[in-house]
Amino acid sequence: MPTDKPQTTVYPSSRVWAVCPRSSTYANLALECWARLMTATPLPMLSRQQWCLLADLLNATMVDAGWTAEMLCQEIGDGARLDGLARKWLGDGKTGQIGLRTLLAAVETLDYAGLYATITAVQWYWQHHETVDLNADDWWTIEFRARHAAEAREQA
Repeated sequence: MPTDKPQTTVYPSSRVWAVCPRSSTYANLALECWARLMTATPLPMLSRQQWCLLADLLNATMVDAGWTAEMLCQEIGDGARLDGLARKWLGDGKTGQIGLRTLLAAVETLDYAGLYATITAVQWYWQHHETVDLNADDWWTIEFRARHAAEAREQA
């Protein structure tokens, strides 16, 4: 029987339990509140190529709650310099420096919720990359992800 409530095991840190009552009910509530906050937080206005660069950059990257916009900017700079990601995604046969500067400017301005809404969108893509087209689908949008989830439920 398909369910809209998949079972997942989580391991909250002691910091979570210091501010949240220690029960699965409150852990679920915290996750629901976080999801609502992320859906209410506007994502940065990036081009498709900039979103693809972020997806390429963060593929298999472990992110924890201590990440900052500055850290993501550092990762973007490293990816451009060491892996040629700006040229690959933003270059159009050139270096991609203009697109890289606008990406960095957008990321620099993200607050904590915006940063994690952005990172979560990328992580969502990698969780669903076998059924989502990186280059054609608007996978970073809440609307696309909700539609994708509804279609998956219908097919189950």
